[in-house]
Amino acid sequence: MRVIGDHNVVRLTRPGPFDAQAYFTEGQSRFWFFPNFVSVFVSDVRPLLADTRITLCCATVTTDKKEVADSEVFAALPNDSLFMHAEVCLVAAALMDQQMAGEAGLLADDNIFYTSTHVGRILRFSHTSRWHLSAWKQGEVAWKKGDKVWFPAL
Repeated sequence: MRVIGDHNVVRLTRPGPFDAQAYFTEGQSRFWFFPNFVSVFVSDVRPLLADTRITLCCATVTTDKKEVADSEVFAALPNDSLFMHAEVCLVAAALMDQQMAGEAGLLADDNIFYTSTHVGRILRFSHTSRWHLSAWKQGEVAWKKGDKVWFPAL
């Protein structure tokens, strides 16, 4: 049984300069984040001065089960499908900027970003249309059909 669908390639440009500390601290009115997101993903990110081009892939969880374990989704990804922590910040900002008012776009209602130690999650609650960001240790969360997993293009 397939756990994720076919991969789609997405190309984005995040205009510079980009300061993750400022973006995720000053943007609290546009989105909400658990403190663990900042401590895991944002705390050590250096500002980027220039525009940054990003090429990444995404796939949709296609399981027939009620939930699928984190390990099953991760195992279905191509090799070297991990983001660096700084990349999660950059990609999250580039994607959320395109859908800040809750409009349809590339992000699904629940989005997954794997690093070597954690899973970044961007979740939209439909009643608020705000993005909620969190960090989980791998294995602490399960996913459902329709969730979108993002990973670096090889």
